[in-house]
Order: sequence, then structure tokens, then C-alpha cells
Amino acid sequence: MAAWLVAGAAAATPPGTILLEDFDHAHPTLVREGAAATMYFASVAAGGWKSPRALKLASVPPTGSWTQWAVNRKARLGGANAVSFAARADGPAELILILKGGGKCYLSVTVDGSWREFTLPFDELPGQGGRFDPGRYEGWSVAAEVLPVPGAMAARAPVDVWLDAVSARRVPPSSRLNINFSSMDYPFGWSPVGWGSAGIVWAGLGEGAHLWSFFTADEPYAPTRSMDLAWDDLPHDYRRATGISLTVKVAPAAPLLLLKIVLQEAGGERFLALRDAPVEYATLAVPLDEFVPDAAWNQNLPPGKADGRLDTGALAAWMITLMPTTELPARGKLFIRDAWATAGASKKPVLH
Repeated sequence: MAAWLVAGAAAATPPGTILLEDFDHAHPTLVREGAAATMYFASVAAGGWKSPRALKLASVPPTGSWTQWAVNRKARLGGANAVSFAARADGPAELILILKGGGKCYLSVTVDGSWREFTLPFDELPGQGGRFDPGRYEGWSVAAEVLPVPGAMAARAPVDVWLDAVSARRVPPSSRLNINFSSMDYPFGWSPVGWGSAGIVWAGLGEGAHLWSFFTADEPYAPTRSMDLAWDDLPHDYRRATGISLTVKVAPAAPLLLLKIVLQEAGGERFLALRDAPVEYATLAVPLDEFVPDAAWNQNLPPGKADGRLDTGALAAWMITLMPTTELPARGKLFIRDAWATAGASKKPVLH
């Protein structure tokens, strides 16, 4: 997530910023969310960023408990397309901020001793629970975790983490749209799940990437052999999307394997594109114009649900499928380091 950060020193609040919480006026009602074996507490305390007070998460432990403290207060975000806030911690820690509006979107930053300001576009954030809509903004919540000492056996001691000046603002539109591919840890991150019509898939993390270890059975009479590696909802509006990009490799890719990328609209209609699976890391750029209707899937939809038009405004989910090209057994690992949608001007539906 470090590539998403726009950090800097304290400065005057930019024009058009919508302040969601500065902790200096009416103190927010904080609600604890989620079950956690190890809790930490939140309160408004002295020592803010450019202001007298800030939110203090006290004695955050070095565990994965992820206690969340929420402020459920609606606001009108107008034309805002990014979230901004300041944060620090008494020791190295990870701070998670969750924004709620229709669905949820998440961000993760590493914080330390001094205050830093962060600004992150909504479109670059992963999400859960459907499409995040700033026009339906309902509130935010925060969680934190102490980062481990690299190479050390003992965990760090608990630290205090501070949050201030949570706001929404307008920034230049991002050229990169998140499609729910994230390196964030569960429960905030993207968890790949695999299954197959003629194979077994194991999913995990390795080499700084999501990986799937797979093999197919020896079934020479099977008409199709495919393994669905990942499926997830799409968290944003993709009317500006122009293509899908993946940084991937397959080792080994023998026999030849194909990657099938599937986009699904809210009504169920699917479109697909195929690419050879590279044996070394490569970024596969797939323009939306190359996606064609998935006839085998769409023929089972109710009448009127499949019109052959890829409507980017209706995109709701995506999937990656691995397809061996021969009847021979296939075995190997697929690594995906990154996946995103490229963005440009709003597009009309693509007719095939």
C-alpha cells in the first residue's frame, strides 16, 4: 500500500475539504465493533495534530485481534473522491481505516513516532460488502496493530496509536482502480479461494504475491479442465475503466496454460478474455474491448439479462480461471503480484 500514500508535513486545510472529525469540538460516540480476544481502548486525549486533541488508541497489542472503534455518523461528501487523515504511533504500527457507504473500503498505513498526513483516493482502495458509494457515506472505523520486530523472537510491547483530522477531499482522478486485490491481512484483505472441475487448488502467500498451487487429475476424456482461482466483488464504480491488468507468472507452465479473466455484471451476464500464462513475471494488459460474452454461462440466464454489451457501470464481480490446453496432467504454481483496472474517460457499453 505504500505506493498509494501522499504524505507530507502539516499544512493548511485545502479548500473544499470536508472535515469528518477533528476531535476538538463535539466528541464522537465511539462504538467497539467485532469480537477480539485482546482489546485496546479508544478515547479523545490531548496531543493532536495541529490541534489540542486527537483520538488515542491506548496500549495497542502486537496481535491480530483487530479491535475496531467506529464513529457512525453520516455526512454529505459532495464531490470528494479521497480520504485524508493524520496519524502517528509511539512505536512502529499498522493503522487500518474503514470507510462505510453502501459497501466498505479499507486502507492500511504504517505509522511511527511523528505525525504524518495521508491522502488516498477512494478508487485505489479495496473493499467488502458491495460497491462503496461516497454519496451514501455513513461513518468510519479504525483498527491498529503493533508491527513485529524483523528477525526477533520476542514481540514488541504495546504502543499508543493516534488519529486526527479525518476528512474527505477532491484530488485528481486516479488512473488505477482497485479490483479488490490487496496485500492486507485478513479480515480486511483479499483472500483467494480455489476450486476446479478437474483439479485441486491450494491458495496462500509467497514471494511477495498471492499464489495458487494446483494439479489436475489424469482424465483424458474430460471435455473441459479448468480451475477457478479467485472470485471477488468489485468495490467501486468502473465507468472510467478501460482495461484489466495483472502482474503474474506460472511456474512451471508445462503443458501450456491459459488465464481466463471473467467480468460479471450485476445482472449476472459474464464477459471473458484469454491470455497465455507467462513463465516469468509479466504484466498482462487486457483492454475491455477484448472481453467477449461468455456464451456458455450467459445462455443459462433469464431472458433479457444478457444483451451482449459490456456495461462498465454495471460491473459487480471478477474471476480468474486457469485452463490447461491439453489432456495431459498439469501441475505448478500461479503467482499474482498485482491486479487492477486501468482508468480513463467514462466509456459507453461495448457491443459485441
